[in-house]
Amino acid sequence: MGFSKIAGLLSSSKNRAWVHAAILLVGAGMLLAGVLGWEIFQGTPKAPDKAVHYQAGRLIAATTFYLAYICIIVRVLLVGRGRGSMTRVLLWIPTMVAGGLIAAIVAAFAFAVGKEVLDIGGVGSVEWLDVDATLDGALTMMLPVAFIMALTPILIPLDILMQLPKLMLSDVRTGIKTLDNYIREQKSHSRLGQPADVLVVEDDIVCATTVMNFCRNIGFRCYHVSTISEADEYLHYNISNIRFVVLDNFVRVDNYGNNMTGTEWLTEINAEFPLRERSFLVVITSGHTELLGEAASLADLVLQKPWVPQHLVEFLKNKGVLKKRRVDL
Repeated sequence: MGFSKIAGLLSSSKNRAWVHAAILLVGAGMLLAGVLGWEIFQGTPKAPDKAVHYQAGRLIAATTFYLAYICIIVRVLLVGRGRGSMTRVLLWIPTMVAGGLIAAIVAAFAFAVGKEVLDIGGVGSVEWLDVDATLDGALTMMLPVAFIMALTPILIPLDILMQLPKLMLSDVRTGIKTLDNYIREQKSHSRLGQPADVLVVEDDIVCATTVMNFCRNIGFRCYHVSTISEADEYLHYNISNIRFVVLDNFVRVDNYGNNMTGTEWLTEINAEFPLRERSFLVVITSGHTELLGEAASLADLVLQKPWVPQHLVEFLKNKGVLKKRRVDL
């Protein structure tokens, strides 16, 4: 079974519940069994009869608590899943586990008293100190139960962790596909073998790929940068070739800490190349065009992301940059 198959199974809500419950129940069972085995020769009364009652108390307490713990986990993870507040459940889990411990001690006590009552009826010799031995044995299970009580709420977020493999795998695949598409577009533009017609200033490679794909379809070569400093340098060295600039407002900070926005750069450009006199067009793209302010009037066109390719085609045709012919997008 492949990793993606396992990740898919774990991402299922029903499967997560069963796996989560199994981890908690197996872990608690192993801990209780380990404590029973580890302490079998420690703290046990020397008198054979008392030792039997001591071990019986431990076994009864461990078994009763584990049955109660099964009920708690089944109720929380399998039956009550998706109902009510998980925060409330997390707060109640220690109380429910403590209730399981109390039930375990009561069960051990009831067994010891019941045994002595039967002895009174002639089954055996009455020895009320056997009740103390049974309770002493039951109380030795308090430490592992306290550990389970503390650990169970911490392990509840396993439900979230089991979803991560699929989410991470999906993100990795998406990232690789996005990067592949971007590199493919870059190569296609470099193969055109001519100076760039379009300067793309964009820090999101998905958006940059979209613009580059659009420009390739209408016959223009792009040069992509992700910082204003790179854009400014390239524009000044290639001003005679650039037909238009596709400018995102919020781009990446460069290696020198320059955090100039697209609109701030456009203001500087306009001071050097006034709107009505410059040889190139500036198209601003932004997901928040309401934040552009007065700088929006310095652009030749403002496009709200996600923008419609046909709107840009019509604009370029009207400006004479694109010949008025049918364009397949």
